[in-house]
Amino acid sequence: MPLRDAWRSLALLLATAVAFSLAGCTGGSEEASAPPSPAAIATLTPTRTSEPIPMPTPTPSAVPTGTATPTPTGTPAATTTPSPTPTPAPEPAATETPAPTAFRYNAYDISGAVAVPGSYAFLSDPADSSSVVTTYEGLRDGTATALRLHATDADRVSSAAILDTVEADDLFEWRQADDCWIRYQIETAPAAGTGAMRDFGIRWITYAPTGCSGAVPASAASTMKWRPPDAIQSPTLTSPVRHGQYLLIPTAWEGPMATGDKGDDPLRLAATLVEPQVDVAPPAGYRPSIDATSPTERVRVETSDPAEARRLIPLWRDPVLPEGWTLQRAEVGTPDAPFYGYMAQYVDERGYPGLLVYVSYPDRRPDYRWVTSASDAESTYEVRTVDGHTALVRYSPPGPLHNRYRATKVQIFDATTGIKYWLLGEHHSLSGGNVDATIVIARSLYRTGQ
Repeated sequence: MPLRDAWRSLALLLATAVAFSLAGCTGGSEEASAPPSPAAIATLTPTRTSEPIPMPTPTPSAVPTGTATPTPTGTPAATTTPSPTPTPAPEPAATETPAPTAFRYNAYDISGAVAVPGSYAFLSDPADSSSVVTTYEGLRDGTATALRLHATDADRVSSAAILDTVEADDLFEWRQADDCWIRYQIETAPAAGTGAMRDFGIRWITYAPTGCSGAVPASAASTMKWRPPDAIQSPTLTSPVRHGQYLLIPTAWEGPMATGDKGDDPLRLAATLVEPQVDVAPPAGYRPSIDATSPTERVRVETSDPAEARRLIPLWRDPVLPEGWTLQRAEVGTPDAPFYGYMAQYVDERGYPGLLVYVSYPDRRPDYRWVTSASDAESTYEVRTVDGHTALVRYSPPGPLHNRYRATKVQIFDATTGIKYWLLGEHHSLSGGNVDATIVIARSLYRTGQ
């Protein structure tokens, strides 16, 4: 090889090496690392004896992109909503403590003076202080007609506040024990503020007689309760109770039972030990029908005509009934009719049984009734006072054994006239628990009666 060509080849190699060195040091762009242009060098290419070691293409360093710091914007001032002025809680209304209605008395004053606190007496004549009733029997058989008591009880508690409000037809209960108590109806009351001693005209309504008899002791402690609840339900009774015309024997009572033949009615045997029944005659001049000549003559009368019933039956009463109800039959002197009165049956506008009515004078007194002591029975008896009259009702109370088809019974005794009204509500509007609807019809009998 000529020397000139050798130097030229060497120069070419050196130039190439320098170019590669500069590219590696600068770390520049792709243009900087590109091989020299053919125009920059001779066209002669030296023969290489081996492949050059490839050089890695340098990766440019990533220039981090600066994150722009946001220009803070002013946070708007929070709008403050003024809190509403709190409404002060209303002051609880002052509740006046109700005046007590029950008071304890512990001195039965047989002198009738009733001059010391805790003393009282029952009188047969309110005008005679010496007419003090001295037996329990006298307290409940109508002998006692007046109550005299001190306005301050045995605990030095004044009863004047309640005594000043007592008026005619209010109820009052005298109680010594669960089987010794009497309820009276007030007939007359003194004027308010009449002094430490008060006199009230009374008549008995209801009593429990089995726990007390004989003489009333001077230390007969008792509770006097004014305006007790009117209704007494049979499950609450623990002993026999007389209510007007009716003597109720609770099924749970374990008192003495008379012995007799197996065919004897246990109700009658038990009741006989409490109060035997007595025969009762109707008022003088009573006739079951206009054709009868005596109270006991059984002249048969059967009719479905209200006008004829009014003409033939002296005790006839027209009840106020639901619209469309009609008289189906009225009877006197039949097995279905009471001895001293009549029976009437009414049907609704479709002819279905609606109501049975019995109006009569009692032929014996008292009427005996078994009453259930169970609180969940299908039927419950309840004693009430209706328009001042003693009443006994039966209905099916709410509960698992409630029977909406069970007929209601309402018996009301008017002591003034001596007439008793006995109704059996058979219609769905009267049955089940609808005893008050039956009572409304019963009241119409003596309010519109002759």
